[in-house]
Amino acid sequence: MQRVICLLPIIPIRKEPNHRSEQTSQLIFGEKADVQNQKDNWIEIKTLFDSYEGWIDANSVEVLDSRDPIQSAIITSEPITICEHKGQKIYLTAGSEIPIPDSSHWFQYQGNNFKLIDPVPIKKETSATAILETAFKFLNAPYLWGGRSVFGIDCSGFVQIVFKIHGIPLPRDAKDQAKVGEIFESIDDIVQGDLVFFDNKEGKITHVGIALNNNQIIHASLSVKIDKLDQNGIFSLRRNEYTHSLSHIRHIL
Repeated sequence: MQRVICLLPIIPIRKEPNHRSEQTSQLIFGEKADVQNQKDNWIEIKTLFDSYEGWIDANSVEVLDSRDPIQSAIITSEPITICEHKGQKIYLTAGSEIPIPDSSHWFQYQGNNFKLIDPVPIKKETSATAILETAFKFLNAPYLWGGRSVFGIDCSGFVQIVFKIHGIPLPRDAKDQAKVGEIFESIDDIVQGDLVFFDNKEGKITHVGIALNNNQIIHASLSVKIDKLDQNGIFSLRRNEYTHSLSHIRHIL
């Protein structure tokens, strides 16, 4: 089975093998995937990080050399990390995976040399305080269906990337994230850092956010923002109305 790596800042993952098809997720720099199928210039992949399946342009990734040793990776934690490749700047979004740089800030993938402009902070602390500090860095990032980056992100992509930075892997979609951790139904049991899930009239999970203190939530809806939270759901400060109906709470940490 062929394995590929993303060496672009972002690669869209699509539902069907064409550029007009819906974007369902994204690969970001350093993430890897196994090739499941091929059709014309498209490959169907299964990502290593979250086992997500979809189609990408075959020309957008590089095939991993099976002879290359497995490299320990660190996860970028700043909204944007700048590096240079062949004299050109590359802007990496938070959650990108890079090998541990040398003392001069160089690292290598597939024979390609990259140099970090600034040292990369390594975040491994899994406290609620540390996770929320990272989440706040995404404030005002625009909403984008299937997005996983500060350039555009959806609700479950936001939650996934924030927790990825702190070494906690979560599934890609909200409906699957809703199966992780210890479940609570009452808002009285909530603590900051919990995941809060919301459903539609049919009981289907449609939204997720991260609980804050003082009956607030940070979530991606139109943009990454902070709204009020109570037993009914999310009360939008911008629209002055309830926008999401509370389903349940998951304690992850």
